Amino acid sequence: MQQGPSFDIRTIMQIVQRRKWFLIVPLVLATLACIFIIQITIPIYQSKATIQMGRFLMLTGQMNQLVPGVTAQNRVRMRDNKEAIYKQLSNKITIGKVIDRVGMKPKESQIEKAAEIVKKNPALSHEDALRSIMVAQLTQKLTLEFAQRSEYFEIGTKSNQPKNAFLITKTLADLFIEENLMTELTRLKGTADFATSQMETYRLKLQDSEDALRAYRRSMAQTSNQNLTVNSENLPHVNSLIHSYEAEKLKRIDELNDVESKLGELNSEIHMYQSNEATQLKAQLIEKISKQAELLISFPWNNGDVLRIGTEISNLKDRLRTEIRRTGPRDLQGKYGHSVISLAIKRETVETEMSLLNKQINTLNRLIDLFNRARTTVPVQELTLNNLQATVEKNRQLYQTFVDQANSSRIREAMQMTEMKVRYRVIDPAQIPVAPINADNMQIILISVIAGLGLGIGLVYLLELLDNSYKGIEEIETALGVSVLGIVPKMDLGHSRSSKKTLPLTSDSI
Repeated sequence: MQQGPSFDIRTIMQIVQRRKWFLIVPLVLATLACIFIIQITIPIYQSKATIQMGRFLMLTGQMNQLVPGVTAQNRVRMRDNKEAIYKQLSNKITIGKVIDRVGMKPKESQIEKAAEIVKKNPALSHEDALRSIMVAQLTQKLTLEFAQRSEYFEIGTKSNQPKNAFLITKTLADLFIEENLMTELTRLKGTADFATSQMETYRLKLQDSEDALRAYRRSMAQTSNQNLTVNSENLPHVNSLIHSYEAEKLKRIDELNDVESKLGELNSEIHMYQSNEATQLKAQLIEKISKQAELLISFPWNNGDVLRIGTEISNLKDRLRTEIRRTGPRDLQGKYGHSVISLAIKRETVETEMSLLNKQINTLNRLIDLFNRARTTVPVQELTLNNLQATVEKNRQLYQTFVDQANSSRIREAMQMTEMKVRYRVIDPAQIPVAPINADNMQIILISVIAGLGLGIGLVYLLELLDNSYKGIEEIETALGVSVLGIVPKMDLGHSRSSKKTLPLTSDSI
């Protein structure tokens, strides 16, 4: 029975002894290569930060009623936000902010590359090209890892400087939280501002409608009071009195135009002094004229009160004219001549009388209008009053609605402010890395030793395959087909080295 091949340790040791340099040299070369790789390898450091995105606050049914618009939210699903978070962290604006905050300076290679890009694209500025290169290279150094079932993710940065890796990661995490908080606050502030602005708008509308209602009620009360004292038999006399006042007013206008034409350019320069006495007399006249109008429309012209107040008005007018002549030209003395001062006094007197006539005419017309409207517009007044009351009630309800919405917005803003501080937070802050991630020296040495030994063993195995000399009795018997009694090693008997070399380990005799 033929036996299978067996491994002989002595044979292996003979091969090792014979081929030892093919094992030693690759191992030495691999060791040297390992040392060289360790020396030239640039250490890469990585800093990571873990950010948690927690769930929204869960509200009870009672809180939902107190704070309309706030509903319970489901927990954050990271896989749904993965793409959005990556875009937010890696977009050019965010990376640009990181570069600015960290204070990163462009490298010489980046400057040269930017110059080459500008040569190819003259429309592009050197600053923009350099900025794009810095942003692109920094983006390639970012890492982003998402948890499968948790509510957090990790951001990291690789750099050959540990402090830079730490600063970039920390700044990026801070920016992410700041921008998300700002977005949430802007949304909340927009809702609160809208509610507040609408509340202020309807507060003003409510105030205006209430003022209009009060004014209309006062007007109705005044109209009602006037209706009780108006005597329709006096209306023809009052109308004729108004016409006489208007005729007198036209006469005064002609007098005023004549005086102003005589003053000429001095008309705009001359101003009369008005004493306290003159002011009080004018106020008394206005009061008396209003009272006279009410008496004229309520009583006959020969009524004692009507005649008495007419006499009082005439006396007050005389006193006012005297006061104007006495104190009016006080500031004009010494500046203008006597004729100019006389014209100025006359102008002031005429203007005062015209003002009083206008007051008398307007007062009488107003009372007549009130009397006429009172006879025909009582149903209209009631309808208008109802409309004003309905408008006030509508504005009050709308105002209260936006007051409630503004209050709920403030409560919601306070609640979500607290929530956001919990939702967006760094649970594992970035730290300065102390060891590079690509410089495991023991691993490199182990790999180089294994590679050297593997290469040496491979070379020895290849050489053994290519070597066709006999290495043992079995090979000879197999090759010759006869039994071998023994092997005599080839011995050097002094023959020339140039003689034909025989196969090693072959015997001269068998």
